[in-house]
Amino acid sequence: MSRSILCLSVYLIILTIAGFCSQAIAAYDYLYEEDFEDQSAQGWAPRTPLNWKIQSNPEGGYAYHQWNTTISGPNAYLNEWSIYDLKTFTNMTYAVNIRTAESLSANPVTEIGIIFCYQNENNFYYVSFSSEDNATVLLVRKNGQDIVLARTDVPVIRDYDYISVAVTVVDGVIKVSTEDYNLFHIYDNTFTSGKIGVGVADDAAYFDKVIVCKEVENTCDYYENFNDNNLNGWTALDPANWICSFKDYTYVLYLTKAPENAQSKHLGEIITLDNVDAENFTLEFDLKSILMPDTKPNADLAVVWCYLDAKNYYAAIFHRQGGETKWVRIVNDNVTTIRQCPEALLIDQEWHHVKITAQSNYYKIYFDDKLVM
Repeated sequence: MSRSILCLSVYLIILTIAGFCSQAIAAYDYLYEEDFEDQSAQGWAPRTPLNWKIQSNPEGGYAYHQWNTTISGPNAYLNEWSIYDLKTFTNMTYAVNIRTAESLSANPVTEIGIIFCYQNENNFYYVSFSSEDNATVLLVRKNGQDIVLARTDVPVIRDYDYISVAVTVVDGVIKVSTEDYNLFHIYDNTFTSGKIGVGVADDAAYFDKVIVCKEVENTCDYYENFNDNNLNGWTALDPANWICSFKDYTYVLYLTKAPENAQSKHLGEIITLDNVDAENFTLEFDLKSILMPDTKPNADLAVVWCYLDAKNYYAAIFHRQGGETKWVRIVNDNVTTIRQCPEALLIDQEWHHVKITAQSNYYKIYFDDKLVM
């Protein structure tokens, strides 16, 4: 059995959420569906019932409507909500269409969101989708305290338009997406099941076409989100170059400086996860370059598997220039390029999601959910 080891390399990067899984995630069974066309919100429990009603939908039909535009509250993200109170969900995808009921020209700062894994009003997850740059966030409320887990600079809410948003939760893996973007992909197991809901900070909004689907449970050999702030089980060529650091609202694995006197002539620095042997595996993680192109124009990031030593391994090397991203095999320090990607993939200062699947020595490499090699 080949050892498949999570490895990172070359120049300044930060990484969060790493995992080996034995099967893909897919949605099949509807657990709950509501389009409010019967003009009823049966099972929904608003925080303030007078603020919620079934309303004629601007797009036709009916929707669940929070109409009050004078909500007062201390929270920047969530002050009014409604919870579907009849069922608790585990391992699910929760999708809903959301729409502002106000004009962004009159109210340019709008936050509309969805609640999941709800335990009570002091314990749940919440995604606040914003009309502003750098304001859409995923947070966990734990014992009444809000902790931001992830943030994106992508503005989501549009004027006079429904947006389809979704969250997938499976065994602590949380993915948040819209019809246009994959926003977040993190690991946090504070809550792994609970009720669903919708909410706002202080804005009027419509909610429609609520769907909850069953997701297939992962069988995973390893998870790491670095929230314990240590690198136990990891071995680096130069340990002085690697630390855990709190960046982008979470703990990450951080390569602190460009490597010097590299032990591998192909990759400047490598850190390996020990004691994880995997055959027919799926490996997923997020990575980010924090160097600007004019600082290190040839810098790249890599993931390594079937690692034996610094002279023998496979590597997928991701680059910011077209034609430079490649999948290589290193044997006795000699490199063979197996496949190249013509696209420029790596964007500095942005998180990217990487997935590698292996089945009977046949490999597929995905970058931001797109098959690239």
